Amino acid sequence: MAKSYLRQAEERLKHAKEALSDNYAYVIRQSQEAVELALKASLRIVGIEPPKFHDVGPILRRNANSFPEWFRKEIDKMASISRMLRREREPSMYGDEELALSPDELYTFEDAKTALDGCVFVLNNCKKLLDEVEKCNESNCWKGCEEDFSQDFKWCGASKMMLPKKLKERVEEESKRLGISEEEFIVEALSEYLKIDPEYRVEVHLALSEKYLKEAEEFLEKGDYTQASEKVWGAASQIVKALAVKRGKALRSHRELHGFVSEIRRELKDPEISTLWLSANSLHQNFYENWLPKETVKDGMENVRKFVKRIKELIK
Repeated sequence: MAKSYLRQAEERLKHAKEALSDNYAYVIRQSQEAVELALKASLRIVGIEPPKFHDVGPILRRNANSFPEWFRKEIDKMASISRMLRREREPSMYGDEELALSPDELYTFEDAKTALDGCVFVLNNCKKLLDEVEKCNESNCWKGCEEDFSQDFKWCGASKMMLPKKLKERVEEESKRLGISEEEFIVEALSEYLKIDPEYRVEVHLALSEKYLKEAEEFLEKGDYTQASEKVWGAASQIVKALAVKRGKALRSHRELHGFVSEIRRELKDPEISTLWLSANSLHQNFYENWLPKETVKDGMENVRKFVKRIKELIK
């Protein structure tokens, strides 16, 4: 996925360079799209699911320790370029309607050249990052990588496990298809392969639920409400899966998760179960849309805490 993003970014950069002579607004628009794709590729490279909004600079800053040192040093500059180009995304396509100015009337050669130079800078750094990852995959070890690269690089979400390239891509594809984290997918796959006792699998889901709640708190403290939202959803889904395993059921899709929660609601004759679960779902959607204010995210987290506590009582 990351390689595809970078390929698309390079194509946009090519069009931007071709348009520099006479179509300045188009240069800026293509540069913005290329920067967005490149930075989202860098997040995917280190196992972070990029949000759906256009400026991911703040996400890079908050997760700077996931990258090698040389890349960290450039994050502030790349984030600044992303923020600047994000502001010009709509005007470069539609113009300024309040001033009745078309896109062609808004920008100069210097504006376009600045955007293009920023785009080249970001894309070169992200391509270098991917190159280093591929070299590590080919050598199957960390030797030859930059100093401290092995300490900082994250391969599969929170895991520091190094996987062959094809296997890593398959993990990404399957975890995304199932709507779960790469970490959970690996745990599930290993549990099934090793035929782990169901009671132990319950403990695994309980541990993941607690882990995700703790990580959500950390993201809240950092002001990263999109990542906090997804961690809270993870905590809620894990506690539901723990109860399902306890009762001899396996939940492998969102539909099955929702159906099982409905069963619990009917069993307890308690509509609050549905209400609390809906808070978790809203936060899951917020990870992709980023539309909830921080107060709503915090309130939703408290609802999920209550939900987790209620479900835990059924597991005992």
